[in-house]
Amino acid sequence: MLADRQIGWVRIGLSRDSLDSQLAEMTRDGVLYSLIAIAVCILFAALTGSYLTRRLYAIQKVADAVQSGDSKLRASVSGDDEAAQLAKRFNGMLDSLEKREEELSRSEMKFRTLYDSTSEAVMLLDENGFFDCNKAALAMFGCASPEESVQITPPTFRRRSSRVAQIPWHCPSG
Repeated sequence: MLADRQIGWVRIGLSRDSLDSQLAEMTRDGVLYSLIAIAVCILFAALTGSYLTRRLYAIQKVADAVQSGDSKLRASVSGDDEAAQLAKRFNGMLDSLEKREEELSRSEMKFRTLYDSTSEAVMLLDENGFFDCNKAALAMFGCASPEESVQITPPTFRRRSSRVAQIPWHCPSG
C-alpha cells in the first residue's frame, strides 16, 4: 500500500517438505528426550529407594540373625528418623528378651536344684499323666529311670508303693 492505494500482490510459497522434515525431527527428538527422562527418573527412584531402605535392611539382617539363634547381635542405625527409632526399639526389645531369658534360666536353675536335691518324692503331671520325676520318686516307686516312671498311671499309682499315703485320686476332667 502506498498512499492508501494497493499497488500489487505478492505471493510467497513455502515447501512443506522442509516443514514436514523439521516436524518429524522435533517429534523424534521429543520422544527420545522423553525416554531419556523416564530412564533417568527410574534410575533416580531406584537409587533413592535403595538409599532409603538400606537402613531397614540392616534391621532385617539383625532380625534374621536373631531368628537363626544369634541373640547377641544388635541393629546399628544412626540418626533420628523413623528407621533409627525402629532400630532403637528393636534393640530395646532384644535387650528385654535377653534379660527375661537370663531370669528364666536362673529360675529354671533354682527349680532344678530344688527338684533334684529334695528328699521328697516329686512327680510332674499334666493332662496326659506323669512326665517327669526326681530321684526320690524313682526310689519310692522302684523305678530305674524317669522314662520308666512315666509309665505309671494315676490308677496304678497306689499299687506301686506302700509308702504312698492312701489319698483318693482325683484326675482333673478335661
